[in-house]
Amino acid sequence: MTKLSAVIFTYNEEANIEAAMDSLSFADEVVVIDSGSTDRTREIAESRKARVYQFEFEGYAVQKNRGIEKCSFDWVLILDADERIPLDLRSEIQEVLKNPGESKGFSIGRNNYFMGKRVRFSGWQHDRVTRLVNRQYARYGITAVHEEMQVDGKISRLKNKMDHYTYRDLDSYLSKSWKYATLGAHDRYTRHGKVTAYHLLIKPAWGFMNRYFLKLGFLDGKVGLVI
Repeated sequence: MTKLSAVIFTYNEEANIEAAMDSLSFADEVVVIDSGSTDRTREIAESRKARVYQFEFEGYAVQKNRGIEKCSFDWVLILDADERIPLDLRSEIQEVLKNPGESKGFSIGRNNYFMGKRVRFSGWQHDRVTRLVNRQYARYGITAVHEEMQVDGKISRLKNKMDHYTYRDLDSYLSKSWKYATLGAHDRYTRHGKVTAYHLLIKPAWGFMNRYFLKLGFLDGKVGLVI
């Protein structure tokens, strides 16, 4: 069967790294790209036989491309430390790697959990990311935030989903949102420059109406309102 590299991206993830690595036990190697953790992340990963590399954080896309480059095998499964590969998805990945055909990448849906609850609506129900790729044909486009995988070839869809334990609580959600907002603003200024009343007033109001009503966020209760 085709050999598989798995790569995890970390920064102070001692609470998550073991579970992430446990879910990748079927991979032929695990590579960890760490952005200078000050907790036990590196120690735990190395004790589990991962190859750990530390790089100064220069953007999500830059870090992820570094991880792809450090892998030994062509097929790479990309994971954040707060994501897990359930057994059904593991079996599906092993099956498609026996004969990937013309596919150069596979997209994977995510079951998202926020504040201890699975988010079933709020615009998160269709969350899908390209995470299993042949690295000869795939790299991330360079943006500061919301990096997207670019694959030179066919991308197929896997049926089973990964679990994503995003944002433990409201504080972590707001902290990450501010970080993403800052990086996203930098990206927007670089590309477009001027921000108008439309971006500050109309677009946010529409975003709320869209997520909370049209995408049924109200069915997620308090969590849907927070999102």
